[in-house]
Amino acid sequence: MNPIKKAWHWLVTDWYWPHAALFSGILITILLLALMPKIGLVLFLVCIQLPMYLIHQFEEHYENRFRNLFNQLIGQGYEVLTAYAAFIINSVFVWGTDIIAIYLAVFVNPFFGLIAAYLSLTNAIVHLLQGIMLRSYNPGLATGLLFFIPLGGWCVYELGSRPGCTWEYHALGLAIGILIHVGIIIHVRLRLAKLKAVN
Repeated sequence: MNPIKKAWHWLVTDWYWPHAALFSGILITILLLALMPKIGLVLFLVCIQLPMYLIHQFEEHYENRFRNLFNQLIGQGYEVLTAYAAFIINSVFVWGTDIIAIYLAVFVNPFFGLIAAYLSLTNAIVHLLQGIMLRSYNPGLATGLLFFIPLGGWCVYELGSRPGCTWEYHALGLAIGILIHVGIIIHVRLRLAKLKAVN
């Protein structure tokens, strides 16, 4: 087995990527805390969204808890959210979005950091609404409430209070956060319809 296939097998097939996310999140947080005096509070709050998401994903996906619950509730017992899809969603669309937002905030305009902040906030709201509807804990709820709402909200406040931060930046960040979550629902609904048609 070549190294790439071996790494993929370890991450996805053996499902160790949530463990890797936890350790990566902790290490990046420690690094950012050391860099905060140099990069300033606003960029720190933008950058911290990524490691907080990594730590959140451990709570959410440890032992496939989120995927199992999702397939039970939304998938009606069908595997509408596969291991492959769950990893791609979290790596490409979550880590990728946060990394792009961080680069835009650093090199173009700090207000693009609202993309990362609203991605965290929309995820926390989804977990909170699910918890209210089910009247029970769901994987990811704790870190969503403990990390995303205070740090995402603080980031939105700090950026929103700076001169030049118009409503368009807020709308862009919120729209991307919502679209990513809506895209997940559309994906699983289409897969559910396909699985039902086959069976």
